[in-house]
Amino acid sequence: TGLMAPPGSERVKPIDGFKSLPALALKLDHVYGYRGHDSLGNMQILSSGEIAYYLAGVCVVHDLRSGRQKYFTKHQREISCIAIHPVENLIATGEMGGDMPAVFVWNANFITYS
Repeated sequence: TGLMAPPGSERVKPIDGFKSLPALALKLDHVYGYRGHDSLGNMQILSSGEIAYYLAGVCVVHDLRSGRQKYFTKHQREISCIAIHPVENLIATGEMGGDMPAVFVWNANFITYS
């Protein structure tokens, strides 16, 4: 059994045979993998020494010393580009597709490790 839908989607209905949607929510624990087959420059080193890269609609900030990860998950579409500020821990990520693809500029210091 399973169901996957964007948060806040009103079109989601229970799967046949179930009366209601589960009360539980999924939590991202760790990202395994890397999108490298069709992207260049999609892994960057932050001034903090962490690395930042994207996979699907998630940008991962990975601390290589501890192995911990934190995630930026505001994108609704697949991420296609990333840029890093040379001094601050500011990251810009952009998504592909649609009429108005989003670009987010965010501070890696303000997201927490999972």
